[in-house]
Order: sequence, then structure tokens, then C-alpha cells
Amino acid sequence: MQEVSTQNTLPGKPWQNGFAESFHSRLREECLSQDVFSSVKHARVLIEGWRAFDNAQRPHSSLSYQTPDEFAATWLTRSASHPVPCT
Repeated sequence: MQEVSTQNTLPGKPWQNGFAESFHSRLREECLSQDVFSSVKHARVLIEGWRAFDNAQRPHSSLSYQTPDEFAATWLTRSASHPVPCT
């Protein structure tokens, strides 16, 4: 099993984690700023819809214009045929 490492960014230093900042910016711009939520349940439903769209339908330039779901499927297929030895 692979060990996961987490790193905390310093307060006021968003450039230390550009991927998360880019995600938060896109979420805010494309989802959160578009609606006024009438309840927490309403917010959860809309955010889940945006997440599903972002992962399954929206191509990402950083993934060679594949959706994250397409990229993951390709990666899993490739890694299954080229297993990485345990260290």
C-alpha cells in the first residue's frame, strides 16, 4: 500500500498549492457564484452536479483535454499492463 503524504501550506501563501487554488477558484466561479442556495441540501445537490460535470464531461487542458474520468480509465489500463514492483 502506498503511503500518502500531506503538506500544509502556510497561511497567506496560496501559490504553495496552485492545484488546490485553481480548483477552488473554478468551483467558486462556475458554481458557487452562480446561485443563491436556499439550504445546505440545495448547495450539496448543486455542488455535486458541478463535480459530476467537471469529472465526467469537462475536458481539462492539464490532462491533454481528457476528462478526469477518461484520464483515470486510461491510467488504470496502462498501469494494469505495466505493474510497478513493490519496494
